[in-house]
Amino acid sequence: MKVLARVLAVLSFAALVVWLIANEGPAASGGRPPEPAARRGPAAWRSDPIWDDHRAEVSSYEVDWRLRGEPVTGRAVLSIEREPGEGGTDALRIRQVRDLGVGGEEIQQRANLVLGRGDGVLRRVTVASDGAGGLATAQLSRGRLELRPGHDAAEGERNLTYPVAALPEDALPVLLRDWVTDPLPPSVDVFPSLLPGDFQRLDPIAYSVSRASAQITVPAGTFRVVELRLASGGSRLLYDFDERAPHPLVRLVSADGGEYRLLSSERVSRAAQRRTGDAGRLPSAIR
Repeated sequence: MKVLARVLAVLSFAALVVWLIANEGPAASGGRPPEPAARRGPAAWRSDPIWDDHRAEVSSYEVDWRLRGEPVTGRAVLSIEREPGEGGTDALRIRQVRDLGVGGEEIQQRANLVLGRGDGVLRRVTVASDGAGGLATAQLSRGRLELRPGHDAAEGERNLTYPVAALPEDALPVLLRDWVTDPLPPSVDVFPSLLPGDFQRLDPIAYSVSRASAQITVPAGTFRVVELRLASGGSRLLYDFDERAPHPLVRLVSADGGEYRLLSSERVSRAAQRRTGDAGRLPSAIR
């Protein structure tokens, strides 16, 4: 039975990965309107005409991460593209793909997020994580977050109202670009990452925000970056963005010391993405 469950989970995951990579159609509109505190003005990078060229920004990273307290390595791909929404409302679609390996086990994690181009407000989230515990999924639509853990923790299924003013940690590599040049907020509420698939932490964390300039070297080269630092007690998050617009992420350091380091960043035609699933840039597990 365990073998059958595992096979079914893998097949389900493969189907979901294909769906995540494919264009899902227009971003959801309607639902509960965001609270005033959640509305932000049009940041310069979001209004940049570069997003109107029918291409996606595709960045790949080498990854050192921690999984269940153990160090692991892998690769991640982050893509961003414009997507016209219903009623002429623009949206940006963010895809994050992460593949990790530990002890012969492959952990495959995917996130697909849609946010308003004008206000930066989160509209929809779909997350899938597959590992030894089975396929775990999370989906946010119209303000409701549906959590479905893997088969080892099926009793943990639940729905909750998403805190609309919180920024999803899984989208910070993109959303924090708002403050590369814009005035900093004194603090931000961050909803913990859903990518691990365990759904253990579900309460937003308030972080103070600071900014500095630096020069760093990663596999892709040496960059002048704007460094955004988030701090809450002993927890620290660090995001380095290229100081050149539209400010792709160069390096990420997580609260437990996990790290993304840029390998490459380029613009890829949407037509090519749809034909190939971005083969050659996405991790081999999903080519």
